[in-house]
Amino acid sequence: MAPPFGLLWNNLSKRDTVTKPTDSQGLVLEAWSQGFMVGGIVIMICITLANLKRGVILHKLILLEVCKSLR
Repeated sequence: MAPPFGLLWNNLSKRDTVTKPTDSQGLVLEAWSQGFMVGGIVIMICITLANLKRGVILHKLILLEVCKSLR
């Protein structure tokens, strides 16, 4: 049985704040992960644009969702 929502919310709100890494290995890992995320989004946009067809709304919705996530 799942815990009540209040207990779950209280545990989430007591977490420490997330800070940016200061050591060199942490910075390299952060840069690589951001690069992979941007690369994945670019590939997704290219596939979506390649599959655009007249009258198909699904690809337009996917492209709209990706553009919203970039903001």
